[in-house]
Amino acid sequence: MRKSTTVIVFLAVWALCWSDPSAHAEARVDWVRGQVEAQAFETVDLDPYAPTGDPAVALRKAALAARKELLDAVSAIRFDADFGVGGLLARDQSLAGRVRGLLQNSPFQGAESQDAEGRRGMAATAEARLSGPLLDLLVPPSLVQFQSGVPPRRTLAPNASALPTPGMTSLAPAPAPAPGLLQVPTAPGGPSPHSGLIVDARVLPLIPALLPVILDDAGTGLYGAFLVSRAATLANRLAIYAASADDPAVRERCGAQPLSVKAATLGPSNVDPVLSAGDVERVRALMRNPEILARCAVAILWTPPATPAEGASPINESVSNDTPR
Repeated sequence: MRKSTTVIVFLAVWALCWSDPSAHAEARVDWVRGQVEAQAFETVDLDPYAPTGDPAVALRKAALAARKELLDAVSAIRFDADFGVGGLLARDQSLAGRVRGLLQNSPFQGAESQDAEGRRGMAATAEARLSGPLLDLLVPPSLVQFQSGVPPRRTLAPNASALPTPGMTSLAPAPAPAPGLLQVPTAPGGPSPHSGLIVDARVLPLIPALLPVILDDAGTGLYGAFLVSRAATLANRLAIYAASADDPAVRERCGAQPLSVKAATLGPSNVDPVLSAGDVERVRALMRNPEILARCAVAILWTPPATPAEGASPINESVSNDTPR
């Protein structure tokens, strides 16, 4: 009898955790660290004997909500200029299931907290890195031709002042040029002495992506997955995004003598920075350095959207840093 009662109680708690959508959740992408973080808050009933009066149950509900928000945030990320991660998952249900399973088991931290109205509850913060196992799933080898040496081409606006409208719609691709024009151009004078590349796109409505391409003024790729190995991309990410060149992450990635250039405009979907003609040859020379490509020593400066008002803040020490028991 006792065993049956225990099973019934467990099933009731399990059903409550999965069916109650009352937890408040939000997520953000930290493009500097390459990390997605989601937070959720679940109130605890003042009556300890109420179904929602157990802090452990509230923590489980908050963790489930945070992990669901984590999946939604990852799905909203741009894959490249052509489509987003959500589109990739929608067309491959097997892949979507593996990504969902990985995020549902992501580590989280929980703590006692209060919401804006002063109600007591439990807050959970789940996180996932945009490198390693998750990026391994999101960039399958069958989808991306890494280190092919064949630069992609994009159709650009007629002139640099005609910036594309912010959004997720890609433009029609240009007709494929003759095969001889697709080879990576060689720059005179040997490899560049610079230690990395910083592209300043802060005055443009740039949208970060997992696999951006830096383009020349004709729409031909100067840097992207076509020059970098998949292993280097999984370990480092193709590029990091930061608000300032003084960010320590930028200095660590691009070294002490980076080449700094400004983006003149953006390619389709506002994802790919386009450089002016005066900077193209210097960047081509830089990309002849295999060490630069092995480290993915590229940073893109952008202006992040305004940070939303912070919600609940922890008021006690962490109570969990792993999956719920």
